[in-house]
Amino acid sequence: MDLQQIKYFLALAQELHFWNTAGKINITQSALSRHIQSLESELGVQLFERNKRNVKLTPAGTFLKEKWQVELNELEFIHQFARQMHLGESGTIRIAHPDSISGSLMPDIIARICDAFPKLQIELVQLRYENQQEFLTNYKIDLAITRDINNSPGIKSEKIYNDHLSIVVPENHFYHTIDDLSKETLAQQKFILPIKDEGSSYSDIIQQMFRSFDIVPDAYLHSEFGSTIIALVRKGLGIAILPDSYMYHESPGLRFIQLPFKTDLFVNWRADDHNPILSNVLKLVLK
Repeated sequence: MDLQQIKYFLALAQELHFWNTAGKINITQSALSRHIQSLESELGVQLFERNKRNVKLTPAGTFLKEKWQVELNELEFIHQFARQMHLGESGTIRIAHPDSISGSLMPDIIARICDAFPKLQIELVQLRYENQQEFLTNYKIDLAITRDINNSPGIKSEKIYNDHLSIVVPENHFYHTIDDLSKETLAQQKFILPIKDEGSSYSDIIQQMFRSFDIVPDAYLHSEFGSTIIALVRKGLGIAILPDSYMYHESPGLRFIQLPFKTDLFVNWRADDHNPILSNVLKLVLK
């Protein structure tokens, strides 16, 4: 018994006429009869009652018609889903990204993916710097958008964007432009900074900014979430250094003062991962 025999049976069960059915499925009447007889023999069940004038289903045939039609529809759905997965059109893609681009770059990236592959499931996660490598190499995520290039063996990285660092202050702060910044005034500020990640180029850029003013910041609050830092700045608990992409988070009560320091964004993925879903998404992210 094979799928084709079941399809022949269902066609005949619908038409209840050997000659008409054979014509519709493009085989001879004798070939159709042989397939039905073979199916009945294998099952040990009579499927049709037939004479020279009429063909009708037996009770067993009626039961199998109902069950097989449902099963065949489900099987066709499974096969179609498998074809879509093979083409990278369905399945799941897991993407890690920094909080800073949640309101700027990520909506555009996700919109491109959704437009091209509407059946694709997308999972977005945010990770600390030290967890990114482990999640990527152990297939817990498929793509990592980071502010650090990944030079580890087996990982590919490509730059996709850059933005500036900004001083973030409450609206009532006396800093209005970059000309207001000085060694003396910066030394008097309390800073709320990201948690320093050893080996992170992003952390190094922030420290480079402080070195350019020849100060050691009074950083008494640290958070790994920029959205938390922004809320603390708005509360008047200090000022911060953040990528200016946070301006897209719609943060009333704050002022962003752009600095002459840029931070790059990279997309990182497993070099040996040939998943068609990943390949399709990469084309959209890197365009």
